[in-house]
Amino acid sequence: MNDDTHTARRPGRWSARRASIGVVAVAAAAAATMQVLGANPAASQTTTITARRAYEKPSLDPGAGVWKDAPALDVQLTAQQTSYPFGGGTIPSVTAKALHFGDRLYVRLEWNDTTRDASIGAPDRFADAAAIEFPSVAGSTVPSVCMGQADGGVNIWQWRADRENPGGRWPQSAHPDAYVDEVQPFGDLNYPAKAAGNVMATGNRPTQDLVATGFSTLSPAQRQTVGGRGEYSGHGAGGRWAVVFERPFEAADPMHPTFAAGQTTDIAFAVWDGARNERNGIKSVSQFVKLNISDTAQKKPPSAAWWLLGIPAVAAVGAFGVAMVRPSRRGGGPGTGAPALETGGAAPAAELPEGDEG
Repeated sequence: MNDDTHTARRPGRWSARRASIGVVAVAAAAAATMQVLGANPAASQTTTITARRAYEKPSLDPGAGVWKDAPALDVQLTAQQTSYPFGGGTIPSVTAKALHFGDRLYVRLEWNDTTRDASIGAPDRFADAAAIEFPSVAGSTVPSVCMGQADGGVNIWQWRADRENPGGRWPQSAHPDAYVDEVQPFGDLNYPAKAAGNVMATGNRPTQDLVATGFSTLSPAQRQTVGGRGEYSGHGAGGRWAVVFERPFEAADPMHPTFAAGQTTDIAFAVWDGARNERNGIKSVSQFVKLNISDTAQKKPPSAAWWLLGIPAVAAVGAFGVAMVRPSRRGGGPGTGAPALETGGAAPAAELPEGDEG
């Protein structure tokens, strides 16, 4: 009787083993699927943006694939209430990402905006804009987020939507019904800012490289080395701006911070909504958060071969796991000799109370 009971109880252990193997197989299939799809489990919220070394040059395209898996940080914005004119706060948050490649730092911002405001052809029209701010000395004591201070300057990179197409700012383009009685020849006399060497009157770039050491000290940097590009997508409630800034690690101006892999510095953000008449100090601003320029390489996404070879293999492992977990219609494992559990049949001996056998 003891031998029969021992033999009859083995199917339970075999079923448990089958279930364990099945659970492991299903978990492995799920993990492999996440790797193939490039998905990652949700991470806890931090106040640090990590800029990994990109696997390819991001360029200035906000839609470049290299940005897809870059770590993102949602930074909260509030109305500017430190210096007159007060206001803003219409943009509640901005999503920030950063990468570096070939000794250049790239920062990508994205935020919701129901309108695309890219023209200032009238006195009451204002452009959408965004800016990022660094301490002039990277890693130093954090200066005031509003234009810095006398002993702690800041470097500001500002992008404006109306400067994406500077050729469209000619009066004839902005006011097609206007009458022009004379067109002056091109020359320095007709462009005094350019003739005077104003860096913002030269070149066709949508970004400004600015420096400041307190209120009312904002001015262009001596050398304009910041590049940028913005793209608007969607419309209405689904409208979004995405903007990429870039600059070499090496500083080209005494007020520029120098960047390097392995360094941590501070970074802050500001956004203007032109449709809400936001300009100058009327803007949505953040506090400083940390920017970690990591020496860790960004993980390259799987090639197309994964889709051709990996997914069938993952599916096979998952199917095997499900089959192992599913209860067997037979009562025993290999070699147990246990009877089948058919409708109306007797239960295995192991399920009978002791003393009822026989």
